[in-house]
Amino acid sequence: PGSPAWTYCFSEINATVGTMCYENNLMNWLNNDYGFDAMNPAEVYEPDAPWSGFNGCPLNGPWTIIVQDNQGVDDGYIFEWSIEFNSTLYPAPESYQNYVVSEDWAADPTIISGQNDTLLVIQPDTPGDYGYTYHMTDDFGCDYDTTVFLYVIPQPEIQSDTIGCNLGVFLQGTQSYNGGVWSASDTSVHFDPNEFAENPQAYTSTPGTYELTYTDNACNTSVTLMVTYPPYVWAGLLDTTLCFGVVYQLDAAQEASVTMWDWNTGSTDSMIIVTEPGVYTVTASNICHSGTASALIGYKLCDIIAPNVVSLSSLVGNHLWFVESEGIQSFECSIVNRWGNNVYYFNDTNGGWDGRDMNGNLVNEGTYYYIIDAVLEGGDELQKHGFIQVVH
Repeated sequence: PGSPAWTYCFSEINATVGTMCYENNLMNWLNNDYGFDAMNPAEVYEPDAPWSGFNGCPLNGPWTIIVQDNQGVDDGYIFEWSIEFNSTLYPAPESYQNYVVSEDWAADPTIISGQNDTLLVIQPDTPGDYGYTYHMTDDFGCDYDTTVFLYVIPQPEIQSDTIGCNLGVFLQGTQSYNGGVWSASDTSVHFDPNEFAENPQAYTSTPGTYELTYTDNACNTSVTLMVTYPPYVWAGLLDTTLCFGVVYQLDAAQEASVTMWDWNTGSTDSMIIVTEPGVYTVTASNICHSGTASALIGYKLCDIIAPNVVSLSSLVGNHLWFVESEGIQSFECSIVNRWGNNVYYFNDTNGGWDGRDMNGNLVNEGTYYYIIDAVLEGGDELQKHGFIQVVH
């Protein structure tokens, strides 16, 4: 076989030349692509025998063509043949009806129901392209199939729970098929440049833990993460002066987010016990922030000093008996006469005795006694007693 292949037509009605044998004898030839003489394909040839020989043959059924080469000079090839019937032979439309005998979907591990039905339920477990082939056979034994192709869109993905230092965090790792939108469980959380950015900065003015949600545009699927914004840290210590011998507990003022303390004493507790004067410094920290504070701790001698003479004269001497004290937490003082009877009582270190009894009457000159029961700032008890000489 060669190229090109030529098409020859035969017709009793539309013939433009005689039979092929007749035209061959007249040497009505053309040169083909190989340089040999060949019959002209542009002509319509008369058949060697009339088509009336087909009269009475049924149109429906198999038609067979028998080809006999009657030219001995060369051989040829037939690539295709056909018969065109006059449409007036069967003016009525012809039709037939076939029926489905069997039908099913080709097996696939993602099919969960409907494999033998036209309605198929699938559940792909990974994104990507999937093809599902539907096959049927009719009552003539003919097979038919069609394939439906689907693209499974990937679900949105975001980062895991995270911490936002300085009340802000840059989200990262967001993936979605066609974008989406961010939202927050609290209106105090905002997104920069906006909530439609895949990886915006999520910031707030209020420390706390908030739920952030990303909803994709393609499937309206939502995924969430929790963001904790730790508060800024401050530490507070107060300078103080203590009585000698006092054991003092120094606490670092703090908020609940503080997880670590670092004292200049080497301690890592939230409080330390102080027994010596000096400057004490602590740094309190959480996962994001830290704050430092210092306190100057001093010590003093705590005692009560009481005079032993009171003069009731308004012109000379001491007309009020009182005590001098330092570092007193509680105080009680009783004035008694020489017979042990209670004359006066007061419980304020800033108070005193003006020589009068509890009824406001001046007492007689003579010797009286004071009894003091006190508690120092450190919790130690202190007792003092002595005499007072009253002079008019």
